[in-house]
Amino acid sequence: MTKIANRHQRQTPAVPSVPADKPRPRRSGRSRVKREATKPDIEPLAVRVETAAKLINCGITKVKALIADGTLDSVKVGAMRLVKYSSLKRLIDS
Repeated sequence: MTKIANRHQRQTPAVPSVPADKPRPRRSGRSRVKREATKPDIEPLAVRVETAAKLINCGITKVKALIADGTLDSVKVGAMRLVKYSSLKRLIDS
């Protein structure tokens, strides 16, 4: 009698068989040792609106309102709006 697979049972994918005497090939290009990302010690000149919102712990709409009323200085580079980091620090320090 054949067993009918339940549709909720997990299907195991077909794995190509590798003889037991041959080692599996290693994946090239990936290191098994995780390296810690180092952050630079310099402050950025400007950050994106989304990053500025995270830095001052508010929403993107609030940051855009602060830009519109002149509280935050910003520059436009192409289609990207950047908030000057010095104006973020000035807002927090005041």
